[in-house]
Amino acid sequence: MRLTDADLNFWGVNPTATGLDVRPTLHSDISSVATITREAVGRNIVRDRITFDSSVELNVGADNANKGDGLGLLVMPARLYRPISFRLNLTLSDNLALGETTAGEIGIGTTIATGAVNVLSGTAGFENFLTGQTLGNITAAGTLAVTGQIPVSVAAVGSVISESTLYLNHASAFSDEASAHGVDIDSGFLEMIYEVYAN
Repeated sequence: MRLTDADLNFWGVNPTATGLDVRPTLHSDISSVATITREAVGRNIVRDRITFDSSVELNVGADNANKGDGLGLLVMPARLYRPISFRLNLTLSDNLALGETTAGEIGIGTTIATGAVNVLSGTAGFENFLTGQTLGNITAAGTLAVTGQIPVSVAAVGSVISESTLYLNHASAFSDEASAHGVDIDSGFLEMIYEVYAN
């Protein structure tokens, strides 16, 4: 069901108390290529599903060097969150030449990935909503499907974050590159299920 104020209040996810917008606005990075639906799926439990309708660059890439990059998803108000699970079903592509690789990690955090990194674990904010998931290589001029339901192991009380933008982050060594190549999201969706409480 699509979220309304009545739905939220029925499930105990009060818009005033939680600060969650019934109809959230996507970050400008993806607002022209994606849509979002927000649903109440239990008491204090919300599911956000972001669907990519057009291609968008996830990582600008590098020339045979480590590179972290990401896309803004949406702004989360300052609240107590307990992530429950994530579902990723994305098709990634690139314009690599034969023998070049983009194996790395993909995750969600409150800081956009940046710098010479090929994993997201070096900076907590790169993956504090979803720990970096290992990606295989995108074959030359090919695609890579990122799929699966990912349960999240967190402390029972979750964590309080200040008002923050959530970022979908990617990091790779971009090894054996003849020149810099990026990684795109061509299609698919990501789904986040989490508990939310007022501070």
